[in-house]
Amino acid sequence: MPKHNLPIKPADTNALNQRLQQAIRQQREGNLAAAQRNCRNILKKFPNHGETLQLLAVLMQQSGNSKSALHLMQKARMDDPKNPDLLKNLAEIFRSRGDLEQSQYHAKRALSYAPDHADALFISGAVYLEQGDQQKAIEQFSRVVTINPDDVEAHNELGNLMCANGQQNSAIKHYEHALWYRPGFADCRINLADTLLEIEEFDAAIDHYQRVLETQPHNATVHNRLGQAFEKQGDLDKAMTCFEVALEQNPLILEARLNMGKITLQTDPRQAENWFKSVLDIDPQYVEGYYWLGILFQTMGKFQRATNYLQQAARLNPEFAFAWYRLSLDRNFHPSDEQLEMLEQQFTRRTKTGVLDDQLVSLDFTLGRFHEQRNDHVSALKYYQHGNNIKAKHNRFDKDLHESQIDNVIETFNPEFFRHRRDWGNTSNVPVFIIGMPRSGTTLIEQILSAHPLIHGAGELRLMLELVSSLNSDQQSSPKSHTRRVAALNQQQVMDIALEQLEQMHSLAPEASHVVDKLPGNYFRLGLIRLLFPKAKIIHCQRDPMDTCWSCYQQNFEEGLNFTNNLENLGHAYRGYRRLMAHWHRMFPNQILDIRYEDLVQDPETVSQELLQHCGEQWLPQVLDFQKHDRPVNTASLWQARQPIYQSSIGRWKSYRKFLKPLSRLISE
Repeated sequence: MPKHNLPIKPADTNALNQRLQQAIRQQREGNLAAAQRNCRNILKKFPNHGETLQLLAVLMQQSGNSKSALHLMQKARMDDPKNPDLLKNLAEIFRSRGDLEQSQYHAKRALSYAPDHADALFISGAVYLEQGDQQKAIEQFSRVVTINPDDVEAHNELGNLMCANGQQNSAIKHYEHALWYRPGFADCRINLADTLLEIEEFDAAIDHYQRVLETQPHNATVHNRLGQAFEKQGDLDKAMTCFEVALEQNPLILEARLNMGKITLQTDPRQAENWFKSVLDIDPQYVEGYYWLGILFQTMGKFQRATNYLQQAARLNPEFAFAWYRLSLDRNFHPSDEQLEMLEQQFTRRTKTGVLDDQLVSLDFTLGRFHEQRNDHVSALKYYQHGNNIKAKHNRFDKDLHESQIDNVIETFNPEFFRHRRDWGNTSNVPVFIIGMPRSGTTLIEQILSAHPLIHGAGELRLMLELVSSLNSDQQSSPKSHTRRVAALNQQQVMDIALEQLEQMHSLAPEASHVVDKLPGNYFRLGLIRLLFPKAKIIHCQRDPMDTCWSCYQQNFEEGLNFTNNLENLGHAYRGYRRLMAHWHRMFPNQILDIRYEDLVQDPETVSQELLQHCGEQWLPQVLDFQKHDRPVNTASLWQARQPIYQSSIGRWKSYRKFLKPLSRLISE
């Protein structure tokens, strides 16, 4: 009879159990070496004791010796081949060794004997996740939290999977559930903060990052993430401080160096270049270093240098779709047949995974542009539709809310409103606002104006947008909060706000006679702008409605503009814009200069003279050479802004005429 089958005497049983329990306590306390010694002492006397073999195997696994762990666990299994705990442990060991097939096999064996074994379900889900089967992973993790609602690891994994599939609200619930059970689960809190940052809940994200730093004050990664949150919130000073702290904690944190470069990109391109190059000094293979150098030189209009850097990023990582998308913005770049085929193969692989992320969206718009470049409008349309459908799924547009907000603006900013507030604001004529629908020619007009030595083009400033957000901060649930809060301001408050806004604009170009803000969506905030700056110059860009809307649909806008991802929403938004502009023209007759894009490109000199006259500046022929101006341009029109005026964009929508019939009918109603 084998030795391990001999009966254990009662006295030996008591001693064995005491030593085994001691080993378990030592394991829980983190004293793995002492726990291993106790296990080995037991096995000297009882070499095939199953529980001890299992525990020692787990201890060896924790110590990083998976080979010994596997041997011990398989030895233990000889006596108890149907033990689900033992099978679960084998599954985990195989997973740590990268043998996913054997790991899944043993996890399923465990579940065949114990279908509700939460640990086996978790391992099975983790293996599915590593194999790229997100749906099955979600199913397994969901079963885990159904069985054990307090399984924080499973909630965290489900949160990550929900995020990857664009279900941020569901992800947040899982993260919050995990943190309710384990408030100190730092990785989960960081995931929650990252998700809140993604959906632009900046204050909440900042709060969670700061809570992590209370217990991990030297965590450079979290300091960097906190800086990103402040940057997105518009507080660049705090953002810079966070990035600097991150680099003090860890000078090799490359993402913080990139973030420093991103902040200085618009204000100090040379400094931005130094930051991006410092990343490559540390790691010459760091793809994003080349990528951001490419973006920098695109914004400066140096497209050949930009292309060289972007191609290097794509060579290092052909799957890095963002680099290909930036290459597609340069209409002088033509991919080879092999490159186009490779990108289409990437698209096929990515769509099979079911992951609807930003990389796939970028690939969609890249392929749309490259096929359009080859006049293959059928293929281009397929990719534009696919990319927009993903974005529409992730970024809902509430038509009823949009309509209600326009109603509120029209009702609030009426003749009586301004009659009671005459001369309340600041009479400076420094501010110039270029407004209109996106893709209506705002960048072209700003380029012309900024080529005048007395006019500074500041790009798409967020000053008015952030002002409205601050006014809405305590009434976020009400669509009327913007208009109500503006109506509640007294004269002193209006004057103070106007002065603060003016000082921020002045700081961008102290010597300029005019500072141009070309954020197109400011047409929504024109009532507030007129209250603050009754003498500000307003330039309204108009373009053929179909060209405007189709151009919007073709663009992979980085943030906001959710209405552009669906043709029906585009038509609805365009009609709302048209209704609101009609109201502003009634309110401010002869104060808004309407410029038609088509007139500008057909007779640039006459229209440019009209623009400068409206701003009160002397005509200078040099403004017609705006493409030579070296100011940074980082909008969807960055390539067009560096070209002499051309007319080829007029009527481009007609290549997609059949597809756009519903949009045409909606706009014409």
